[in-house]
Amino acid sequence: MLKKWVSLILIVIMSVTILGTGCSDDKASKNDKVETTENASNTSENDEKILNVCYFSPLYDYYSLIFQNYGRIHSDIKLKEKVLTVDGFDSFQETFQAELAAGKGADIISLPIWGLPNNYKLMQDEVLCDLNPLISNDIELKLQNYNEIVMNSGVYNGKRYFIPVDYCFSYFYTYDAVLGDYKIDSTKWTWDDIVKVAREYSENEKSICKYFFDSKFNFFDLKYSDKASYVDYNNKTSSFNSERFIKLLQTYKELLPYVCPFEEENQVLSNEDRLKLSLLHSENYTGIVKNTTGYVKVFDQDPVYVPYPTYDGDNSVNAFATNIVAITSKCELKEEAFDFIKIMLSKTLQDDEVLNAPVMNSVFEEHGNIFKSRTKSKNSIVDIFEKVNSCTLGDGSVDEIIKAELPDFVSGVKTAEQTAQAIDEKVKALLNE
Repeated sequence: MLKKWVSLILIVIMSVTILGTGCSDDKASKNDKVETTENASNTSENDEKILNVCYFSPLYDYYSLIFQNYGRIHSDIKLKEKVLTVDGFDSFQETFQAELAAGKGADIISLPIWGLPNNYKLMQDEVLCDLNPLISNDIELKLQNYNEIVMNSGVYNGKRYFIPVDYCFSYFYTYDAVLGDYKIDSTKWTWDDIVKVAREYSENEKSICKYFFDSKFNFFDLKYSDKASYVDYNNKTSSFNSERFIKLLQTYKELLPYVCPFEEENQVLSNEDRLKLSLLHSENYTGIVKNTTGYVKVFDQDPVYVPYPTYDGDNSVNAFATNIVAITSKCELKEEAFDFIKIMLSKTLQDDEVLNAPVMNSVFEEHGNIFKSRTKSKNSIVDIFEKVNSCTLGDGSVDEIIKAELPDFVSGVKTAEQTAQAIDEKVKALLNE
C-alpha cells in the first residue's frame, strides 16, 4: 500500500538535513541513477510501481535532492530518470508526443519552458493532465501561498497544465562608476525613449562607454519584456502583423548600432574594463536568489538597476516562467506524481540557489529582505520584481519562427512590415496544423 503523504514541514526538515550533509558516501553516481525510460505503463512485470521522470541535466544535483526526498515518502515507487542535455532537445521534441501517444515516455516532465515542443499544442491536445483537481483534493498545497500571476501562466481554458517552479524577467544594470555624471531617467520610458537616449549617449563625446548596450542585448529579451500576447491560441490566430509588433521590430533594429560586438567584448579580460565598455548590461536570468548568494560589489558599488522600456511607458514589468513541471495524461499514478511536484514547491526546494525568482511568496520575501540588507542602494532589483503585473508562458515553436525571420530583417532584405507578415502567416499555419 502506498505511504500517505507526509507533511510539508517534515519534507523541509529532511531536505535541510540532506543539504547540510553534502555528498554522502552512499549517494548514487550519475551513471548509476540515470535510466532512459521506455515503459508503456506505470507497473513492471513484477508489479513494481514506476514513475518516469524527464528533467534537464544541468540541474542534476537539484533533482537528486528531490529524488531523495521522494524516496522517503514513497519507498514503494521507483523513479526512473531520463536526463536531457541541451544537445538532446531536438530529438526529444521530435519524439515526445509520439511516445506519449503510444503510451510510452515520461509521467513527470520538469524542464525549462523553452525545451518543450509547442507547449500550447500540448495543452490543446490534452497531452498533459489538468492539475487543478489534484490541487483541489490536496489539503496541504495552497495556491495563495504562491505568486498568483506567475502560477496562472500555466492555465489554459480553465485547466492548469503547467506549474512554473521559478520565473524571471529582463532588466539592465550598470554602476555609478560606469555612468559617471550621466543620468538615466527610466521612469515611464517607452521604446521611442530608449532609442533616443541610446543615440544621444553614443553621439556624446564625453560619454565614458563606447557602447550603450553590452553584447547580450537581443530581440527576445525585448519581446518578452512586452506584456502583449501576439498569439490567440483559443481562436488559432495571431497578431504579429500589427502596428505594435512592427514597432517592436523597428525599435530592435534601431538599437543594434549601439550594441557592443561579442568579439570585442570577449577580448577585454578585466571585469571592470568590460563593464565600462558598455553603459547598460542585459540580464534575464539572475533573479533575487542569485543576487543574495555570493553577492560581490564591483567597483565597491551597488549595481544600479534599470527596467526595460515598455510600448506605452506604463512602467509595467512582464515576467516569464523559466522552469516548469507537468504530469502527462498517460500517467497512471497521478496522485503519487503530484507528490513530486509538491516537493518541488516546498520551502527548501524553492530556496535552492539554482532557481531564479521563487514562486513561493514567503521565500521570495526572505530573499528580498536579505538582498536589501546587503545593499545601501535605493534602486534595488527587488523594486523591479515588485512591479511584475503579467507573466508569459513562452512558446519555443513560435520563437523559432521569429528567429528564422530576423536575419533577413536585420540585413535589410525584408522590411519590418514584410517580416511581421511572414511571421504572422507561419504562426497561423502552425496553429492550424
